[in-house]
Amino acid sequence: MAGLFDKQADLYLDGRPTYPAQWYSMLADHTLHHSLAWDVGTGNGQAALGVAEHYEQVIGTDVSEAQLKRSMTHPRVRYFHTPLSMSDDEIISLIGGEDSVDLVTVAQAVHWFDLPKFYSLVERLLRKPGGLLAVWCYNDAAVSPAFDSAFKRFHDSTLPFWHPNAFLSIEGYKRLPFPFESIGLGSEGKPLELDIPKEMSFEGLLKMISSWSAVVTAKDQGVDLLSPTVVKELETVWGGSELVRSVICKAFMLAGKVRLHYKPMTQLWSCGAACRLIRPPRGFYASEKTMSLAARPRYPGKWFSRLAALTPHRYLAWDIGTGTTIGCRALKPVTQVKNSKSMLCHMPKFSVFTPHYQMSDDQLADIIGGGNSVDLVTVAAALQWFDLGRFYPIVKRNISEKPGLYSIDCYKKLPFPFEGAVTGIRQAKVDVTSFSPVNTAKRQIVDLLSEEVVKELEGAWDGSYLVRTVN
Repeated sequence: MAGLFDKQADLYLDGRPTYPAQWYSMLADHTLHHSLAWDVGTGNGQAALGVAEHYEQVIGTDVSEAQLKRSMTHPRVRYFHTPLSMSDDEIISLIGGEDSVDLVTVAQAVHWFDLPKFYSLVERLLRKPGGLLAVWCYNDAAVSPAFDSAFKRFHDSTLPFWHPNAFLSIEGYKRLPFPFESIGLGSEGKPLELDIPKEMSFEGLLKMISSWSAVVTAKDQGVDLLSPTVVKELETVWGGSELVRSVICKAFMLAGKVRLHYKPMTQLWSCGAACRLIRPPRGFYASEKTMSLAARPRYPGKWFSRLAALTPHRYLAWDIGTGTTIGCRALKPVTQVKNSKSMLCHMPKFSVFTPHYQMSDDQLADIIGGGNSVDLVTVAAALQWFDLGRFYPIVKRNISEKPGLYSIDCYKKLPFPFEGAVTGIRQAKVDVTSFSPVNTAKRQIVDLLSEEVVKELEGAWDGSYLVRTVN
């Protein structure tokens, strides 16, 4: 969203509410060290200055040069322009290196970010243990019943002009993905509700709402949402242009630590049908490995022909979570294949074991073939186990730019930040005894395939010897 807020940079400085000092004290109490903080999307530096009261050094970054030109100075705060063209490694080097940051803050901005990329950066930069990420937004102003009613009508008139990302903020970050361990200050789906009290004049109110991106966007399209009529109505219910009133801005916060159970998150865990970028319970698929090769459906050969036809080059493919190599064996006729360690691999020359908790991003990239080297990446029946915030940046780093192709199976609601579409194709001949819930239940002395259940299924199947087509 670079440039979206450049036009109203001056209004931002004058019109936005000030975050309470106790917020920063509260966050500082939850970090073990207080050496370095990073304020992302810092704008004019309002949050950075608050953080600087508790940390020895604060780095504020923003993609908007116009905002940074109006940043407020502080002896412990340094500001840097971070254009979208900067690489992850450049940003990490700029901030201070991996495992160096005690607190990362994002005030009224994270909904504009490329979240998988940003969360991956945060996980690399935060100290472990002890580092903390805190994001917050505000989305409403409460003054009095009469004013609140008129203000809601005005706010509703702005809705067609908001960018889709802004609705995460309008909804109070209730739908914001936040894959971090809760510390009691909000968690994914349950943000902490806070108030921002402010003494405000009517002129200050106008500056605040004039800085909204929807108001600026509407004006660029020839629609004046703050027409004289609207301003007059708001002024009347405010009580006059000279009156200073107490305003409560409703705010929402999420704060959390890196989940150490998948540290570092770039490691692949290989067992059963797939390798993982997030750790399931140890041995989760071990009990079903003997039946997995025979019981799991085979993917039709035409799938792989179709994928191969979409890649201009066929030098190198990467099958992730390869399991029994059902997918990589099908790919063998059309391309060189590298896969994670499998239980039974008929192509040992190209089999690579990627142990969990041991490999860095760079090591993984070198094993696969280096940046921009892979023509096709496939993930079969495994992606639901991955940490997508770390996995997608790895794919973007390794896949060829001219162009590579990424394919997964059967996910209708999966976040997928790649150009193109995800295709779900039905499978056949699935043996339910290989399902992980069946084996998990059995280990817990629960037989989901009891004689009664099997008998009922057999009756509905019309006999144990009948061969049927399953879709």
